[in-house]
Order: sequence, then structure tokens, then C-alpha cells
Amino acid sequence: MHVIATDGYLVNKFETDFLIVHVGERYDFILEAKEGVKPGTKYPINIQTLAVKCNNNSEIAGESFAFVVYTNESETKNVPETIRQQSGRCTNSSSPCKVLNCPFQIIPDDFSDEGAYMDCYNVQSLQLLYPTPTREIPSSNNVSSQSFFNFEVNWPKALINGVQFDLPDTPLVENKGTKYECKYPVKCDKSGEKYCTHTVYLNTYGTTARFVLSSIIEGKQDLPIVTHPIHMHGHTYFIAKIGYPEYYENGTIKAPNKDLTVPSCGPAEWNGVTPEGISVNSTTVRKDVIIVPAGGYVVLHFITDNPGYWFMHCHIDEHLNRGMAIAIGENPTCASTPPAPLFNETDEFCFSVGTFIRKELEENGVCRVNNPATPSPTIPSPSGHTSFTSTTSLVVQMLFLTLAFVFCRLI
Repeated sequence: MHVIATDGYLVNKFETDFLIVHVGERYDFILEAKEGVKPGTKYPINIQTLAVKCNNNSEIAGESFAFVVYTNESETKNVPETIRQQSGRCTNSSSPCKVLNCPFQIIPDDFSDEGAYMDCYNVQSLQLLYPTPTREIPSSNNVSSQSFFNFEVNWPKALINGVQFDLPDTPLVENKGTKYECKYPVKCDKSGEKYCTHTVYLNTYGTTARFVLSSIIEGKQDLPIVTHPIHMHGHTYFIAKIGYPEYYENGTIKAPNKDLTVPSCGPAEWNGVTPEGISVNSTTVRKDVIIVPAGGYVVLHFITDNPGYWFMHCHIDEHLNRGMAIAIGENPTCASTPPAPLFNETDEFCFSVGTFIRKELEENGVCRVNNPATPSPTIPSPSGHTSFTSTTSLVVQMLFLTLAFVFCRLI
């Protein structure tokens, strides 16, 4: 199996035997067929969960099968089928099987057969096929903001930094704040005591923001430490580092990662110093859903160039519904406001190209002036013709025209 893309980004071909996909992640792969296989031969593809049943940890929670059937175009496809299993798989210690996108650093004994040899590879093993342009690469060290988010299930609540998210009655983009809003960093004494519209603000345009996502529970032996697939709206982010817990030889967690100090409520912080190895470059993989390992953390870097309010949340529905989310207020004063018709109930709404561009100039002008490298859009002339100053402008204008067709519709 050759993985060729993740979350919409093409990557250099990565050959693997197993691929782990968490909720919300997308992977593209090519399955390479073998030569000389008799038509009608059918190979099973095993699809199974990593989760186990609560009442029996030795039994997986779900399993399914698909089949690859070999045919011969020169012959009829109604040939007898024979199911063929690969024997001796992963039994060669000198050539272990590869497992891509592991949520742990080593394969726990519970997830592999006795005598099997399997090596874990995380998503940082993937490299972009087409390098990111220099202007779009966030800095490795020069960050304008650093925010810490610890994901915890304290049943029946699901929390970020001990805070349960409360959806506002009025969207933040319309209201620019709510009376139930609690701004990062929230001060609290007890995990789960805060129920509010948890919001983190990024107020510097066009700079590098660092998010540190963790799943660490200090001193709470009765609470489960689990992996979380975290999705951010409004951006794709660069995976700058993944940190893992300390493991026993059988692959179970011995102790959480020591790079972070995590309080019972409120944001974490680095344990004395920022760890080494946090870096991004032009081929660093970009994602919009990332698995945060149980007992560990992930460092994300992105450029704050998309003003507005965005949502970041766990993609496990039950965790999201129980409050594992936070709003990101990214330079909200620079964001264009919603079209006037959308502030009230309406049956029809059309947002023209000219209106869209004028609103962008009006609302984002200050941000663009402070960042000369950011191109400004060109307003179409009254005659309907647009003057293009560069290839980039042409592409942008074509995108706006496409969006106009999408927005000019009944809602």
C-alpha cells in the first residue's frame, strides 16, 4: 500500500503495510497489484478498530472486511474465486511491517499477534510532494503567540484545559463577544467547573502561532487517558513536533510525557524549557486533523492570515457534544463582516464579486497595510472588466467569480 496524500495534500509516496485513520482524517493510497496471480483470486482487506470492548479488553470493538479480486480482461470475470491469505506476515525481525500514523510510539502487545514484528511511523514520516512556498511557511522559532490546550474526558464532561465549551446564543462573528465568553487563559481551580464560550484570541496578523495540544492527566488514576483527533477550521497547520509518553515494554503507558506541566485546570506550560526538535520546513506535512497521542502532545505551527472566528474541536462526536471545543478569534477586527441580509431571516441572498472584494478591502485594509507582503484584491471596474496586475491576481479573481456562483443561490 502506497500512501500518496493526507487531508488534501499530496505527499511523497510512502509504502506501508498498515494505515491507521482516526475520525475526520483523510488518506489517499495506491494498492499495488501483484503479477502472475490467477484470475479469481481474492485477497481480504482487514479493517478494524484500535478500540477494544469495555467489558473485554482482549476483544476489538469493531471489524470489517473488503476484498481485492483479481480478474483477467481477456477472460470472463465470472471465474471461480479462491480466498488467499498471506502467511508469515510480519514475522521477519529483520524486516518488520510498517504501521503508518500510529497514535503511539510502539505497538502495544494487545494490538499485534504473538511473534509479529511491527514498527510505528507517525505522520511526520510523510513529506509534501510539492514544497510549500516560502511566504507560506511559518517560523520554527519566532512565534508571536504560544497557546496550550489539554484534552481531557471527565465523564460526563469533555474538556479543554478543564473548561467545558458552551455554544453561544449568537454567533461570535456577529456579536464579537458574548456575556458567557471566557477568554484563554481561563483561571480555574477544579476541572469541569467552568461552562462557558471558551475563546483564544490571536491578535497579530501574518505571524506564526504555535498551538501545543496534549492529552495528559496528572494525578487522576481513575480517569482514562485517550487519543483525540483534533480538527481546526480555517487553517491547515504544520506538524512541528510529536511527543510521546514513557511506555512499558508491552506498549502500555508508564508515565505521561515530562516536557509539559499540566495543572488540574487551566493551560499547561513547558516544564522549565522549550523542548528541542520543534521545526518546520517547506516539506513538513500539513494537516487539518491530527491525532494527539494519549499521554503525549503535538506542536502545531500556522500563520495567522485568515481573520475571523474559527472552531477547534475533537472530532469524536461524543467528545464534541460534551464540550471538547474552543473558538479561535483570529484578528477579528480584520475579518470581513457577514453580508447584511444574513443578519436577519431571508429566503434569498446574492453576494456579488464586487461586494465581496469591497468588503475585504474595507475590513482588512489595516491588516494589509501593516503587512505589505499581503496582496490586496483588485476591485472590478464599473464596466464589469477587471484589470489584472499579475498571474496571482488572475487566479484570485477567478476564485472570486467561482465563489459568486456558489453564493448566489437560495438558502
